Amino acid sequence: MDYKKNLKYFQSNDKHFFIGVCILGAGLVLFALTFILRHSYFLMTPAFVMMAAGAAIAFVPLSYRSAGKDLDEAAARKIEKYEETTAEETGLSDFLLRALKPTVVGDYTYDEGVLFRRERTDRRMRTSIYTATALIFTKTGIFTAQKKISLIEEVESETTAEYVYEEIDSVGTITEEKTFEDGTKSKLSFIVILANGKEIARIPTEKGSASDRLCDEINHIIENVKAGKRI
Repeated sequence: MDYKKNLKYFQSNDKHFFIGVCILGAGLVLFALTFILRHSYFLMTPAFVMMAAGAAIAFVPLSYRSAGKDLDEAAARKIEKYEETTAEETGLSDFLLRALKPTVVGDYTYDEGVLFRRERTDRRMRTSIYTATALIFTKTGIFTAQKKISLIEEVESETTAEYVYEEIDSVGTITEEKTFEDGTKSKLSFIVILANGKEIARIPTEKGSASDRLCDEINHIIENVKAGKRI
């Protein structure tokens, strides 16, 4: 992972891109005029200069920083097979449910102090911290290992927890809107575990039907356990 290029992703903006595109466009107009107006071949040289300068201003700085997809791929590499290694390292491999395999959910974390940026191309909000949670389903409960990964420096932290099925009320997804310091707004999604009417766990996840289906499957297991059925 190139931490320096990732840091530049968050610290830079796209003003140079729009300025460069405008200059490039002006150069193209001049170039077109050389074929439309008579005796205007003297415009050819400045047209080429403007097009070259505009392209350089717009695109060269992009090569010195990561793109949004680069951050996505870096985070994906960091959490590859995270659920498998977690199950093995905790000794839970022999106690897994057949009905629900270990899985990983995650998303960019919006804690105080993180760097953030909304990508111009896909409009997705990304931050300098990615949080991944491995969910391990055993015959008695849910074991979670949550890893916070910095994308701008070599720093990681991990916490673990365990939740017994019989003590869980339900598991579901919620979506909240967060407003950043600069007024930028973004919708955040979480998997939430409730027990005794209170929230006992909030797990960052990408918004989508996959998280909803996962919660439905977990709730089905909880219902069976409380009903005394085999799982």
